[in-house]
This record gives sequence, structure tokens and C-alpha cells, in this order.
Amino acid sequence: MAKVSASAAIGAAFNSVGSGWRAAWGALLLYLVANFTFQLWAASLSGWAANLNSPGAMAAHLGELQSLPLLLILLVGAGLSAYGALYRANLDQADENGPAGLQWRAGEWRILGAMFVLSLAALPLILLWGAVFGMAAAGARSGSVAAAASMAMVMGFTSIVVLIAAPLLIWVSIRLSPFLAATIDQRKIVTFGVWRLTAGNFWAIFGALFVVGLAAFGVSLVSSVVAFAVRASEGAMLHATPAQLIVPSLIQSAAVVVLLPAKVGLMSHVYRSLRPGESVAEVFS
Repeated sequence: MAKVSASAAIGAAFNSVGSGWRAAWGALLLYLVANFTFQLWAASLSGWAANLNSPGAMAAHLGELQSLPLLLILLVGAGLSAYGALYRANLDQADENGPAGLQWRAGEWRILGAMFVLSLAALPLILLWGAVFGMAAAGARSGSVAAAASMAMVMGFTSIVVLIAAPLLIWVSIRLSPFLAATIDQRKIVTFGVWRLTAGNFWAIFGALFVVGLAAFGVSLVSSVVAFAVRASEGAMLHATPAQLIVPSLIQSAAVVVLLPAKVGLMSHVYRSLRPGESVAEVFS
């Protein structure tokens, strides 16, 4: 059984940052712009959600949501283009990338399909989660004693479900984590087919992802501190100033595109370490 070295995976992740930017700088810059635009738009809406207490107030803000479909298309398209270019560069398919990693080819469609398949698999859990919190919110709005007791029961049940489901979800996510690398390498949608490959390697993959995740958390923490410092220097206001919107969004977006090559490099290393040889048709059939 093939084994993953956590230290080698971590090294491959951070070594991939420079090579990833050289291979896909155009796609990553486009993703940076798309991510920054989306975060800036989301930050500008952070204050009005609490004011949607009447149909008139909701109608007044509907115009601000009209740009959401276009923003999502730009964000998803740029992100998938970057993912495709980075995975191809890490899996010896760089010659299939477009200029500066800008392309939309069969690989990007396969990545989108693989993500969609896993999203469908998780849909029942998402719907259950939404129903539970919807019941809790309804109970909170009613204000009655019976409703409060019902809400307490629902939240207690939710806590138990979280305690049971969270470790299971982490385990399943780690076991399926190289699915995008397999999808690009095998030139077909691969999701649950990687389950057999990652057997016996949970802790190594988890440890490597944890270290890379710490880097992402550190950057997010810096962004939060900067946002707090900007707000403190300018004073709390009803509406955020341009600096309060732009600076944190820019830091977060830059962190995303800097760490994306590391994440792809890590998953590519894991997949290469476990990639089947002559039995590849059996594993991914």
C-alpha cells in the first residue's frame, strides 16, 4: 500500500507557490480580481441585511443583488481556470495550458462536474442543516415559552448531530481530497474513485492540510487585524468607508491566490504518491 509523507507533502505545497505562479499567473491574477470584486461587493452589503424587516426595505435593496449572477460567473470561471492550469502544471500536462494559464477546456468542465457530483452527494445534509436552523429561527421569532423550549430542544439535537457528524465529515473529506487531481490526470470525472487510493493515509494528509490551513488562518487573522485597525483609526460609522472595505478585501483576495498554488501542489503531491500504476483502469472504473 502506497504511503504519503506529510513532511514531503508540506514541502511540495509551499514549493508549488512559485512554480504555480509561473505556470498560471494570468489565471491567478484574473481570480484575484474576481475574488476581490466579489468580497468588496459582499462587504458593502454587510450592514443592510439586518434592515430587511419589511417588503419595502427588501425591495429597496434588490437592485444591489442584480450584479450577483455576473459576479458569481466571473468568480467561478476564473477559479476553475486557475485550478485547471495549476493541476495540469503539477501533473505534467502544462503543455495543454493556455497562455499564462488562461483557458477553458475539457479539464475545466470536468472539474466543474466533479465538484457538482460531490455537492449533490452533500445536498441532503445541507437541506437537513437548513431545516434545523430554520426551525430554530422560527421559534426565536415567535417569542412564546413553548417555542423557546422547542428551540432549545432543536439546538440541543443540533449540537449532538454536529459532535457526531463533524469527525465523520472531516474523515470523508480527507479521504476524497485528491479527487480534482485524479480528475485532471485521468481526463474524466473522478470523485469517489479516490477512496481506495487514500486508505491508510488519513493522518498524513490531514496533518499536511492542517499546516497549510494554518498559513491560511494566519493571513485571515492579519486581514481581520488590519480591518479592525482601519476602522479604529477612522472611527465606527454607519456605513463603512472605502478604506474599510478595500483594504481587508484586498488582503483576503491576495491570500487566496497566493495559497491556492500551495493547496493544489499539496493535493497533486498526495495524488502522485498514491497514483496507481498498471491497475489504474480498475481503480477508476
